[in-house]
Amino acid sequence: MYCLSSYNSVFTVKVLEIQMFFSEYYFWPLRMFYLSCVIQSRKYTFR
Repeated sequence: MYCLSSYNSVFTVKVLEIQMFFSEYYFWPLRMFYLSCVIQSRKYTFR
């Protein structure tokens, strides 16, 4: 039982690492793109 729980915690840690990795590599460019779009639209609306 202890072995299973320790394996489970290691598995959750691995999943979290993978999620962090994907968020770093996929959501960061999307966020930057979204921010640039918002900045562009604000420039155009204020002009």
